[in-house]
Amino acid sequence: MGRNRRPTNCRLKIEKICKQEQLTLGELASSLDEGHRSFTTVMQKQLKKMLREQREQAKPPETHEIVFRHVSDNAEGIWDNIGVRTYVEYFEPEADFGYPLGMVCVTQAPDEVAILDIVFVLDHFRRQGIARRLLEACYERWDRFLIRGIAISDAGQGLLDDVGRR
Repeated sequence: MGRNRRPTNCRLKIEKICKQEQLTLGELASSLDEGHRSFTTVMQKQLKKMLREQREQAKPPETHEIVFRHVSDNAEGIWDNIGVRTYVEYFEPEADFGYPLGMVCVTQAPDEVAILDIVFVLDHFRRQGIARRLLEACYERWDRFLIRGIAISDAGQGLLDDVGRR
């Protein structure tokens, strides 16, 4: 029973600190990252959960558009006969950018397996679920979609592991 109360107690402590020190959750998290204060692991997890909840509540309705753009039937040169290359691009019509905020490059091999080559999301738009939406769109589009290789960051690897479990 005491274990179930812990996150609630942590939540109350975090809210109290924010109120006393007139900090937002984001500012409190930054002070932890910079080493100005320390929290127990349980408190850190609760703070992350609270930040995630806050972001979810603040998100406007999704208005994104995912475009599958056929690039080539067979790449020429070094990559002869590797298959069909497709870019899967993520656009935010509301943002009024003339370029995608994220993209996935996919090669569909001659045996009909679609292989993930690269995932790229612009720096300012990372950690907003764009890569996940792109990968999920690929799984919907291709019956046989293969994620291979490793990610550059721990967060990226976690995403590939999570989405790749489908």
